Amino acid sequence: MIKKSLLALLFLAIIVFNTNEADAECNGVTPTDGEDWIVGELTHCWDESIEVNEIQVNNGGLRLENVTLLAHGKITINHPTSWEKSTIIHNSSSNDDHILLQSQLTIKGTNLTINAPEGVYSGSEVEGIALGDNSKLIITDMDNNPLTHNDVSTISSMNWNSSDPYNGGLEFYSYGNDNGVVLKNSIFHHLIQIKNHGDDVVISNNTFFNCSKMQQAWGNRLIFENNRIYNVTNDVAVRYWGNNGSFANNYFKDHNVTASNGAIHIIGDNTEIVNNKFINLNSSNTILGLYGSASNTTISNNTIINANNFAIAMFGSGSNNTIKENNLTNVAQGIWGRGENIFINDNKLHECGWDDSPGYVGGCIVIAGGGQATRQDNVTIQNNYIINAREVGFMTGTASRVWGNITFSNNSITNASYSVFFTSSGATYRPDNVTIFNNNFSDSTFGVLSYRNYENRLGNNIIIRDNVMWNLTRGFDIEGTTLIHNNIIISNNKIYTNETSMTFDEVHGLSVFNNTIFSHSSGLVLTGSVDVSVLNNDLEVSRNGFISLDSSGNFTGNSITGSCNEIDCKTVYFTEVALSGIKLLDRSEFTIERNNLTNFDISINITNSNGMASFNILDLSNIGISIYSSQDYLASNNILTNSITPVKVQDSEDISLSNNNFSHFLVGIKTLNSTINLLGNNFQNGELCLEFIDSEYSLPDYDNFDCSDSYVYVKYNVRINVLTDDGIPSPNHQYYYYNDFESEKKYSQTNLDGVSNYMTLTTLKVDNSGLNINFNNYYFGYYHNQILNEIELDVNKNITLMAYLDTSAPSTTLSTSASLLNTEIITLFFNKTSEKNDLMEYDLYVLKNDGINFAQWEYVGTYNESTITYEGEDGTKYRFKVISKDIYGNVEIKTEHDCEVELDSQLPESFFNNINEDYYFTGNSEILLDWDSNDEDIDNYEINIFYNSDTTPYINHNSNDWILHHNLYFYDRDSLVYNLENIGHYGFKLVAKDYAGNQESKTAYDFIVNFDPKSDKLTFADIPERWGEETLEINIDSSNLFLDFSLFIAMESIDYSTNKMTWYELSEQDGSETLLLEGLLDRTKYYLYAQSIDLAGNIENPLNSTELFVSNGQYDQKYEINYIPLADGNYDFSVIIDNDFDGKYETVLNRGFNQDDLNLDEYFLDATNKTIIFGGLTNGGFIPNEDLNELGNIKVQYSGVHAIIEVYTENPLPAQELNVNPTNITHIIFDYNIPTNSETCKVQLTTNITKGWFNEEIIEPCYKGEYSFTLVSPQLDKEYFFRILVENEFGKTSYSDSRSINMEDVVKLYTSTENTETGILGMDSIIPITALIGIIMLSFGGILLYRSGKDDILDDNVNIIESKPVAKYKVEELYLIYKDGRLIRNISAVEVKTDSEIMSGMLTAINDFVQDSFNTEGDLGSIDYGNNKIILQREKHSYLAAVVYGEIDNYFKGKMINAVRKIEEQNKTIENWNGDSSTIINVQRNLEPIIAETESATREMVDNYFAEKEIAITTAYERNGDNTTIKINLSNYSSTNITDCKIIPEFNEALLGLSGLSPTVPYYFDKNTFEIGDIKSYNEVQFILKMKNKSNDLTTIELKLEYSHKGRVSSTSSNVEIT
Repeated sequence: MIKKSLLALLFLAIIVFNTNEADAECNGVTPTDGEDWIVGELTHCWDESIEVNEIQVNNGGLRLENVTLLAHGKITINHPTSWEKSTIIHNSSSNDDHILLQSQLTIKGTNLTINAPEGVYSGSEVEGIALGDNSKLIITDMDNNPLTHNDVSTISSMNWNSSDPYNGGLEFYSYGNDNGVVLKNSIFHHLIQIKNHGDDVVISNNTFFNCSKMQQAWGNRLIFENNRIYNVTNDVAVRYWGNNGSFANNYFKDHNVTASNGAIHIIGDNTEIVNNKFINLNSSNTILGLYGSASNTTISNNTIINANNFAIAMFGSGSNNTIKENNLTNVAQGIWGRGENIFINDNKLHECGWDDSPGYVGGCIVIAGGGQATRQDNVTIQNNYIINAREVGFMTGTASRVWGNITFSNNSITNASYSVFFTSSGATYRPDNVTIFNNNFSDSTFGVLSYRNYENRLGNNIIIRDNVMWNLTRGFDIEGTTLIHNNIIISNNKIYTNETSMTFDEVHGLSVFNNTIFSHSSGLVLTGSVDVSVLNNDLEVSRNGFISLDSSGNFTGNSITGSCNEIDCKTVYFTEVALSGIKLLDRSEFTIERNNLTNFDISINITNSNGMASFNILDLSNIGISIYSSQDYLASNNILTNSITPVKVQDSEDISLSNNNFSHFLVGIKTLNSTINLLGNNFQNGELCLEFIDSEYSLPDYDNFDCSDSYVYVKYNVRINVLTDDGIPSPNHQYYYYNDFESEKKYSQTNLDGVSNYMTLTTLKVDNSGLNINFNNYYFGYYHNQILNEIELDVNKNITLMAYLDTSAPSTTLSTSASLLNTEIITLFFNKTSEKNDLMEYDLYVLKNDGINFAQWEYVGTYNESTITYEGEDGTKYRFKVISKDIYGNVEIKTEHDCEVELDSQLPESFFNNINEDYYFTGNSEILLDWDSNDEDIDNYEINIFYNSDTTPYINHNSNDWILHHNLYFYDRDSLVYNLENIGHYGFKLVAKDYAGNQESKTAYDFIVNFDPKSDKLTFADIPERWGEETLEINIDSSNLFLDFSLFIAMESIDYSTNKMTWYELSEQDGSETLLLEGLLDRTKYYLYAQSIDLAGNIENPLNSTELFVSNGQYDQKYEINYIPLADGNYDFSVIIDNDFDGKYETVLNRGFNQDDLNLDEYFLDATNKTIIFGGLTNGGFIPNEDLNELGNIKVQYSGVHAIIEVYTENPLPAQELNVNPTNITHIIFDYNIPTNSETCKVQLTTNITKGWFNEEIIEPCYKGEYSFTLVSPQLDKEYFFRILVENEFGKTSYSDSRSINMEDVVKLYTSTENTETGILGMDSIIPITALIGIIMLSFGGILLYRSGKDDILDDNVNIIESKPVAKYKVEELYLIYKDGRLIRNISAVEVKTDSEIMSGMLTAINDFVQDSFNTEGDLGSIDYGNNKIILQREKHSYLAAVVYGEIDNYFKGKMINAVRKIEEQNKTIENWNGDSSTIINVQRNLEPIIAETESATREMVDNYFAEKEIAITTAYERNGDNTTIKINLSNYSSTNITDCKIIPEFNEALLGLSGLSPTVPYYFDKNTFEIGDIKSYNEVQFILKMKNKSNDLTTIELKLEYSHKGRVSSTSSNVEIT
């Protein structure tokens, strides 16, 4: 959009340009600049420059003459208005401010520029001029003369953008009740659409640039003429719904945008489109288009040049439309027609008919119904002239209903791929009743073409007649189906083709008659067609006249002449001939009669077909009629002249030849392997009348036989096959043959396969006098081993004579009664197996086995008896064979023995695999029996299983009470799993029997199994639950002397429980029944269990224990389990019930913790007494059903131990949380907390520590918890000291810290009666002051938080590095503070510490979270000052502050938050805390572990840790070819220098070599060390180490920095992996 500043300059220029000396004036309503102009009376303005907002013309009208008008708002014309010779700029900001006509607006000789603010179609209103009710828009020049150009009106958009025409374009738009428009002699730019509904619209002599839809008109009698249209944008130029329109003498050019739809689209009736020119509309979809029901339209004398899509198209369902006398050049789709009563005539199309879409073709003229359901009939296409049809000249498509009646006549199509093409266009029905006549098709690939589509229907009754097809590649190529293209007539056409003239595939009802066909290939080819009639055609062909494949019909009265001039032509009597005149193939059935065929190799060629041929004249052929592989064929009354063989029949049956005339031939009828009937045939001027080869024939007489040589020859093909008795052919074997009529022997020989070539032997000759000569019998002779063999044969059929050569030696066998014998006498039985009875004798041979291999064959003797005996040796294997001879000298050849026999009298032995002992214990009920034998001749195995109920260990087979339990038989080595059913002993005995019948004998069992499925339990005697020494001796009590076990132990702090324990196996004991535990730790709970295994392999594992119980169905069932359960933490304790006794434990119970109130799915576990308690009558709980069959319906799965021991080796924990508080001067309260149960607690008191302590109160027993002691009536001038002595049951004692109170201070506090403002400071003033003091003290190094270490023992936080210990952090103070800032409790790990209340106030002041922190989420963060930190963690009502020296992690924060959470969980009333610390319990117990964790750490250890962290070596490397450089960075960020620094490289010298260090420093080869020197504090130095690569293998180099820091030698390193 033009910027306002530019628009102002433009308007100013227009004002200056139009200024002249004449006076400017307005009559009527004078406008005010910048205001709305409301015209309520006749107003005339001339020579003015006007700038207003909105314009509204109401009464009187408005005339602007030579006015420059700039309007910013809406222009509403309610009364006739005229703009003449003016410049109008409508700079609206939205489509709502358009020009609205409610009356007539006349624009004459005016430049109208309109801003397009929103876009056509997408805007809020019309973008341009809106035509309201009864409005009319007239735009003309001044003189109404199209020949003058200086007075035209110009309409344009202010912000046109060619890349986005809709957003910059204009529109004249009507909603339906306008009086139309008149646009004459004007220039229009950027109009996207002119939409109007008025009649008698005139648009003439205009020029349009970059416009579209110059008319979307609904009115009648539109005149659109003499316009020039350039660059139609996006849509169609004119779309007309009205009637009686006229489009004439318009000029359209250059529609090059991609989305143009076309030029003129008609939807109404009675329209004329004449004398228009359309140039280069390549991007248009359809240039001239009829849509809807457009009818009675004439499109004539138009010129269309260059169109990539449809030039003229009738897409609608209208009728009586005419397309004539148009000239179309270079158009893809020329004329596309649809509708009823269509006339397409006298059009000229040049370079047309293509479609670049894959799988589609384009046509110059196309008729297709498409998806229309209306009638599509009566189409006449005539006198059209089509040149250079790239794909199709005339094409028909399909429709969705039955249609047709198409006439295509007197047209000329030249140089087309397809002159006429019947195809499918996506619908079902092809057109019926198509007539194509008097057309001229030339220089094209196809004349008439149709491809089949099995989804199409109809396309019947096609007549193609009187056409001339000249110089085509192929004439007709039509594919049909049973449902399309029936009843086709091809007649009176003249066809000249370079390939096959006519091809029809699956056509029904085809008539081809009176055509003249000249083909350089074949004339007519049929495939799969029926009811075909080929009549009276004249064919001249170079190869074949008529070919039928699987077709039927008649071929009558045709003249076919062969005319071959190719180099491969056949010849007859030195004359070149074509191939076949008529050729029937593949089950064809045709009647062939009264045809004239000449000059063919085969005149009629019948293959695998039937029918008849009669009254045909066949001249000049090698074969007149050829019948091959056919049946029931009749040839009669034919005249065959000048044929080498008039009739040849081969491999056919029931062939009849009658009343045929044969003349001038060599062999009249020749048959091969056929049956033929001959009757009444006439033979003249031939040599041999009949020749029958391997055939059967019927010939009643020899009447009318005139043959110079003979009447008949009967011949059969015979060949001889010479081969041995074994079927081996004898190649090149000579033989001879002769017959009784001719004794002279004829010699020949067999081929390489032993079979000779066929010999055609004459058996009968009838000479030309009718005399029969019989040539049988024939004799065939051949030699073998100089012995002649001769075969006599009466030849009466085709035969292969078998001639065998006796080359087979006799075959014999030798056998024995069995292959395994127990006797040394072997009887051998001789048997002849060959058929010939020419056996003479045989030799016997024996082969003995030496125990490893068989030796050499030994000759025994020569025999001719049928039975022989041979004496052998025990344990030896023998093989025998016989070699026989026949009387012809053929000797038997054997490579193998005839029989084998073995002598075996040894007893077999067997054993069980993996049985290494003769006695076993087992608790497994399944025993794997895997039997075997080292003998290979085992026939069967017998397994005897004995049972003895005695469970005494180590009984043997001689013990009493053994009974045979099972007896099993097997025939192979095998294995099985045997199930032991009862407790006791099982004896297993394996007995083998070999093939010779020898049976194994055993006196004892192979092994005995002592079966006991229940494991023995290991128990311990008198293990104490609590122990006070570092050593404990435990007695082991086993119920089985043979029990083996392993002992496991786990430890857990008494103060902190763990979810999962780590188990350690105790080292092996000395075999005694005593277990000694040493080094027991204080305040540690020990868990002990034994995993035992008895001799039967039964395992006792308490940690994975499953126990079954039998329910009695009663209330309060109790079942004691074997072990102390671990029922807390990550150890599961599950009770599952099979309550319906189906073998599935499906009812899972939950553990209840209140025995007096159990849910229905709960049980109670008394872990102390190892007892499970089920529901009762009053307390609820689950009650298992009674297990009557004692299946064990209660399953308990858990982890248990044999013993749990609490050990206290040190003094008991001292009392904690000591506080001395006076309530008045007569009662002093001393509060304390006992952390663990103890034997005795004593409250001790003194006023002088040097004089000793005195027991004031003794508590026995002393349980853990909060206690208070009250001192009554103390002396007011004394200072009292309090402490607690704690003694456990093992006699060990501990003393708490002491607490004191000076009674003089108490007296002062409680006896003062002065106001606190002038006396003692109140807490409201103390806390801020002390907080400030605390902050100042912290800023000076945190001296308030310092305390020294007191123990030499290091905890888990401490690591020993060389000579000095390190620690990450030290916890010095813990403050539990209420959410409003009040201190609840303080615990300190340092001797000198900050006052608790001061520290609490300080933290409250720093964080200021009392006001808002509890409204946020997450932790409260930390306060850092050097290595000191204050860590804050909060819960709902309190937070914990930890004063830490060092570096902590999230794990430590987790400990803090868990401690706070436990405190709040154990104090449900903390939300409403009244300020009394004693009401908050378990604070010391939850916080003490956090302090105790770092009790052994010191600040010095933390400093050592930071020193180690602050000194580092980092590396990076780069490899280039054979060289590697390593960048080394040494960092010292500690506060002191590091000295004596060295770099020590460690590497694989086979893969790397050292080249040097830069900068250069001393290197000592014996130490492999670079001496670096000192590195100052807060400093870095860099070096580059150079290495030489010796290999491409992966290797690692370690670079170590060694240095001295704060008096100790340390090191750090970096590893570099070089790839």
